[in-house]
Amino acid sequence: MKHLIFVLALLFVCISFPPSLTAAKVEVEGKAWLDSQKDPAEINVNGTWDSEEWGTFHLTQSEGSREVSGNGGGYEITGVVSGKRLFLLFSESHTVEYCATLSPNGTNTLAGTYSNRKSRLHSGLCQEKSRPMSMKKAVGEKSSGSKTDLRLPPSPVLSRSQNSGLRNSANRLLTALNPERKPIPEIRRSPTPQDRAIPCAPPASRIPVVPCSSQSAGSAI
Repeated sequence: MKHLIFVLALLFVCISFPPSLTAAKVEVEGKAWLDSQKDPAEINVNGTWDSEEWGTFHLTQSEGSREVSGNGGGYEITGVVSGKRLFLLFSESHTVEYCATLSPNGTNTLAGTYSNRKSRLHSGLCQEKSRPMSMKKAVGEKSSGSKTDLRLPPSPVLSRSQNSGLRNSANRLLTALNPERKPIPEIRRSPTPQDRAIPCAPPASRIPVVPCSSQSAGSAI
């Protein structure tokens, strides 16, 4: 009788708390956590990373994007970059297993913490208790060799023709908004030594011309 009561109680617990309903999902709790990190991305983590705790990570972050995806440690990786911090979810079959938060720590290195997901019997995403985690750009990955390798690439330098095109576009737009305004003047750069004109050669010496009258007088003497 006691054994039957125990089986019925266990069955009741399984029915009341099915794992598929209580486990945090990437598309629900995970997405809400990532969406709460709203700062524009200031670093780019695209590439292969090595971690002592997890092994190798392969992360993808498109230029100008905040979203991060990839795999590592036997899990699917979903994340987002907010400011200079990287937020990651480790999932298996769309179920969140771990959360991690990292930020730059030296040249091509990220350091932070990770934590387990909460129990299936508790709501929420990950536990408050965390453990240290770090990862470094894998050997062979392209690097600029400076301590700012994780920062977004600088804005490209525009050529003179591109600057002129942008100025003309700005003039047209501002003129449409205010027809009485004056156009933006073109800023001319100082000439370089190659641009300066080569000095002309000195003029040829002039030969004095003897008047015809003088020549006639000389011949008559």
